[in-house]
Amino acid sequence: MIQTKNIQLKHFIYVRKSTRDEKRQVLSIGSQFEAADNIAGTNCCNVIQRFAEEQSALKPGRPLLNEMLDRIERGEANAIICWKLDRLARNMVDGGRIIQMLQDGSLKEIRTYEKLWTPVDNVIHLAIEFGSANQYSRDLSVNLKRGIRTRLSQGIWPGVARLGYYRVPGTRRLVMHPSKGPLVRKVFKLAAKGTHSIREIRDLVFEQGLRGNGERSLTISATHRILHDGFYHGVFEYGGAKYEGVHDKLVSKELFDQVQAILRVRTRPRKRELKRFLYRRTFRCGECGCYITTETQKGHNYLHCTKRRSTCVQKYVREEIIGGQIDKLVHDLALPRIWINFCESEIVREKVLDAKAVEKRVQLLSAALAELDVKLDRYLDLLAERTISQNEYAFKRDRLEAQRAKLSEELRLSRTDHGTRFEPLEEFIRGLNEATVLDSVENPSEKLRFLRKTGSNLSIRDGLLIVDWKKGWNCAVLWQRKLVLVNRKSAKNPSRSTMRRFWNDIRTTFIPAEVMAIGTGSVVQLRDQPNVLVDAREEQAVFLPGAVRNRTGRAAGLGLELVCP
Repeated sequence: MIQTKNIQLKHFIYVRKSTRDEKRQVLSIGSQFEAADNIAGTNCCNVIQRFAEEQSALKPGRPLLNEMLDRIERGEANAIICWKLDRLARNMVDGGRIIQMLQDGSLKEIRTYEKLWTPVDNVIHLAIEFGSANQYSRDLSVNLKRGIRTRLSQGIWPGVARLGYYRVPGTRRLVMHPSKGPLVRKVFKLAAKGTHSIREIRDLVFEQGLRGNGERSLTISATHRILHDGFYHGVFEYGGAKYEGVHDKLVSKELFDQVQAILRVRTRPRKRELKRFLYRRTFRCGECGCYITTETQKGHNYLHCTKRRSTCVQKYVREEIIGGQIDKLVHDLALPRIWINFCESEIVREKVLDAKAVEKRVQLLSAALAELDVKLDRYLDLLAERTISQNEYAFKRDRLEAQRAKLSEELRLSRTDHGTRFEPLEEFIRGLNEATVLDSVENPSEKLRFLRKTGSNLSIRDGLLIVDWKKGWNCAVLWQRKLVLVNRKSAKNPSRSTMRRFWNDIRTTFIPAEVMAIGTGSVVQLRDQPNVLVDAREEQAVFLPGAVRNRTGRAAGLGLELVCP
């Protein structure tokens, strides 16, 4: 009888092993593929793709298995061929997913060399198979760890034999290799003399026949590890604990300690003495972006580009010239004391006004929340009286609850966050005061520190210092230039309106205007001044931070003229 290919089923072949070491696998990848191909050929299966994975199945998260199952759920295939079920899963997460896919019908069958699994099979049998595979792995892990603990208590190294040792066949005992062991001992003896470098020691023992993996010469780092490894004098470390080994000792403890003392001296980091230039790693070249370095020529310090990226035509510049430009920048930021005193008094006044505005805002928000609660109770009464339907009530309630959540959040922010808004502005005013103090003293290092705090992207191009001023400081520089153009002397006795314009500029920079919309009919905003809240019932206005005063505004939708005080 001639068998025909079943075109209704599309098969994926999946093979897996837990490690890349062929000696530790009963059935390798190639053998599993051969068995799976025989199963596919015998049953005339339509194989779409083959998957081979080298990862333990004890824990979920294998990428190839997940990819295969995802593609089955998308309909690209509907059957699996594998050697045994434990190739698919040894954990209950992956096993449960496969069982569920069989029950849902997205997976039509699983073919193994011993059985065919279909959706009509007893799910208990499948669960037992996956559970047995999981328990086998767990028992194997427990037994392996118990065996390792037993060997450690006996002083037997459980891992791979070190270079210079071999394991006696049929036992776990390590003994010295007849040819490599003496050469490893010679490595320690040469290092103890202190007359050879690690490279020279490596080359000497290589010429005499000491080889690493693949019959190649040891690397420098591998030679270092040998010299630092206490295993060779009888002590080894495993799992963070030290054990006294029963293997042969290649070197004595005295020789090992002598080598460690010599290596500590050789590997001690050498401190590189660098000249203490003031502007080291401070500036970059304005043309190519490389660092500006400093060198001394004929008793003077010169700054120039390192020119490491490309050809740069920037020339040398004396350190004194850059220092003079820094002095000028600090001088430009040093406002007269009367300006700073005015700013300090204004910020105190603003804090008082802010506290009052916040208090009024809290009152208005609390009133709005109370009004929403009244509306919710009213709609509930209408529902109880069957004046409105359940759907109408749900629609009204959801809309009011959304407004209530928004107002509650605004109320919380008003009570907690309003005091921190002035901190950046206060820090800026302290910086202005610091610039005024630094302008009167000769302290290049402090002036450089101040420049780094107030500016960024410090660079030098064509002998000129370029600074990108941080937030607010560009405003101070512009005002200084205005004062110089008008009259520097008038800056010491300015008009109050001039200082207020300066204050408004820096205040707007650090404290942007707040916009707050309260969605009720009783609390609205001025159309042209969003920072003015109006209580329509009391015909009162509260001016939030950022509101422009001494202007006339119209209350939105009320026809109410309000003049800001």
